Amino acid sequence: MRVGILQTNPIIGDFDYNLRSILTGYEQASKEGAVFVVAAPSSLMGVPIKNLGKNRDFLQLAEVALKHLASRVGSIPLLVDTFCLKENGEVARQLVVLRNGQIQQSYFALQKGIGGLLPDFRLIDPGSTFLLKEGDITPIDLILEMSPTPWFKGVEKERLNSLRKLAGEKACCPVIAPNVVGGADGYVFFGESVVITAEGKIKAIGKAFEEQIIMFDFAAVPSVPENLEGGVCESERLYRALTMGIRDFVHKTGFKKVVLGLSGGIDSAVVAVLAADALGPENVLCVSIPSRYTTRASVEDAKTLASNLGVRLEIIPLEPLYSAWEQTLGPLFVNCKPDITEENVQARLRAVILMSLSNKFGYLLLNTGNKSEIATGYCTLYGDSCGALSVIGDLYKTEVYTFAQWINSQRLVIPESILTKAPSAELRPGQTDQETLPPYESLDSILRLWLEEGFTIDEIVQLGYQREMVLDVTNRVIRAAFKRKQGPPVIRVSWHGLGFASDLPVSQKLNI
Repeated sequence: MRVGILQTNPIIGDFDYNLRSILTGYEQASKEGAVFVVAAPSSLMGVPIKNLGKNRDFLQLAEVALKHLASRVGSIPLLVDTFCLKENGEVARQLVVLRNGQIQQSYFALQKGIGGLLPDFRLIDPGSTFLLKEGDITPIDLILEMSPTPWFKGVEKERLNSLRKLAGEKACCPVIAPNVVGGADGYVFFGESVVITAEGKIKAIGKAFEEQIIMFDFAAVPSVPENLEGGVCESERLYRALTMGIRDFVHKTGFKKVVLGLSGGIDSAVVAVLAADALGPENVLCVSIPSRYTTRASVEDAKTLASNLGVRLEIIPLEPLYSAWEQTLGPLFVNCKPDITEENVQARLRAVILMSLSNKFGYLLLNTGNKSEIATGYCTLYGDSCGALSVIGDLYKTEVYTFAQWINSQRLVIPESILTKAPSAELRPGQTDQETLPPYESLDSILRLWLEEGFTIDEIVQLGYQREMVLDVTNRVIRAAFKRKQGPPVIRVSWHGLGFASDLPVSQKLNI
């Protein structure tokens, strides 16, 4: 029995585009001899649709699209999922079988599947999903796992293990697990639609981060496919996830070009590389905005990087705006010592410049902050925290350095001086990040333990960290809740993101 899986990259709400993608794949799979065809989960609607799944206008458009899709389907069945309004007025996810121009069967979802983002079609015991049978044949012939699964570090192994267990131990029957590709709202879906035999072996698997029609035959002898990409390291998968996340977010929101501030530091350097690779250097505008505290070396590093990437670089001095601010507010600040006010206004004036370029030329502004800064609030609200998309906001600072070194191992593009100099926001003479924060190796370890692994402060101290340092870090995370609430969407590449830190209340007086 020859089966086709359509691994597509849908756009949320663009039913015309999604219909064309499904129909093109269906027609090709039919020509290649498919007995039935499965569209990856959310191929028609896009994912994640969030509260659009409760919007009646959206649901009506989805119903029209489904009927149009059905009218184009011939004798070879096509399986596709969508959301609908049930007769009792409830919204439900349904899987439908389209054949001979009509909806032949439909099944409603009951609970969440392996991917965890959407309710799944679990029609028997908890170990199974939608059942595709021929007539009334028993026992179960096939399980169809319809859970769109986003990419996180290590998710491939976790997903395959879960599917193997489902096929070989719980149900003792083959499992088909389609998956979409593409980025949307911070999630990046990685594809790798997979077919598992009743013995738990891989029958077929799709490519990662690419659209594809996967054809397989149940009668064929199982073998481990070459495109398992076992030799692909985690850094390369991270690179593919982040570039796809940028490219799809930009294009799916109607933009073509991006702008970002290029400080000469490691974070903006990595984001610039990713943006140039994702969109093409001709679609990236980098802006260096040196202040009276910016070193000449930082400006030169920005120039070298921009030249290496082939992107356009504009150098706009901050001094005229900063001097005007000093003159405007100077009379009110008489006898006041310089403090964080003067530092924050530099970041906010830079944001004014970047947003002005964004508005005037229609460029999407990319945020360059990392997870360590976002977690602890080491950023300026409405300053360097602004932007439409946070590219590396789910990478700790130490991970950014490791990733940058991997980038340079592929091609030498980031100047060595950016990798070796002490990180600094350059908001006052001789400033370094470590004047305010613990060393990033310690900071990131404490953040992981407290935010992701659930360690208590006492348990972290027992591992050898100074209590004063641990308390400083955890209280920074608590106090910075108001900043995280107002930040841009982050491309998620870890299981936890910022974990419970993203859900901390703003109006609280907790001091651990």
